[in-house]
Amino acid sequence: MMSKLIQIFFLSLMVSSSVTYATYGVVVADDYKCKGDHMLIETAYGYTLAELYSGSLYEDTYLYGDLHSYSFTNVYESESDYEAERNDIGYVYIDDYMESKSKALEWCFEE
Repeated sequence: MMSKLIQIFFLSLMVSSSVTYATYGVVVADDYKCKGDHMLIETAYGYTLAELYSGSLYEDTYLYGDLHSYSFTNVYESESDYEAERNDIGYVYIDDYMESKSKALEWCFEE
């Protein structure tokens, strides 16, 4: 009985750790303001430091996506588009997330 409980626990842990959580954000510094393709996205948990690979994401663009994990990700205009994986507005690489404003600005303009 105990081994079944342990198996169920580890199985649920594996499933929950593989789930990605999407969040809203707003572009506060686009790749025209920052160095190279760098851009800053403000979320409820701080700043996400991203690099733009495709699309046109300008300052004040609201977006939705997996902004809190290190990876390439598509971003969308709405939660429903994200869930259906349709109508992406850009493709970015997340370099860091949940950063302070000072760290985000340093990264944006670093040489």
